[in-house]
Amino acid sequence: FNDTSKYNIASLTYDGATVRLYVNGVEAFGVQGGNTGGGTIGRFTIGKRPNDGTGYFDGYIGEIITFGRTLKTNERTDIEQYLSKKWGVDLS
Repeated sequence: FNDTSKYNIASLTYDGATVRLYVNGVEAFGVQGGNTGGGTIGRFTIGKRPNDGTGYFDGYIGEIITFGRTLKTNERTDIEQYLSKKWGVDLS
């Protein structure tokens, strides 16, 4: 997300054990256990870092899509491809 001159697609998934972040279709990181709240994501925040309350997001969010379950890999990639076409974002 360091290049603020272009749009990015960020996908966050949680399967009950691992939180994964994908940026433009590529996994940026995965964290097992840790601060997942023991089976749920607690205090999920969009726009700032929840740990210290600083580091506010300085930009625009064009669209947020949420699901009540973990998406299968092909579902996530289908959504990323849809958003790529809609917003003109190149997937890696």
